[in-house]
Amino acid sequence: MLLELAIADAYGVGFKYADETIANNDLSRYVEHPRFRLNPGSYTDDTQMSIAIAEVIIAQAPWTREVLADSFVKAFKRDEREGYARRFYHFLLQS
Repeated sequence: MLLELAIADAYGVGFKYADETIANNDLSRYVEHPRFRLNPGSYTDDTQMSIAIAEVIIAQAPWTREVLADSFVKAFKRDEREGYARRFYHFLLQS
């Protein structure tokens, strides 16, 4: 399921917050988004956060805000992605 989520995320990022000029894409390929610095076909922070949640579940760790936040930070530092909320991003860089 995570693989399908990552594929859909990578495909959909080319259309995220896009204007009508990109909406004319024929849907046959990954497209680069004009605002994001990701290569076409790259997953986003959404997939990265899903991976972090899956790691918490697999580890059978307590389901707390602190445990989830720690998992998000570890996932981010392992593979920095654009897209995290500004406040969270600044927190990540300071930790």
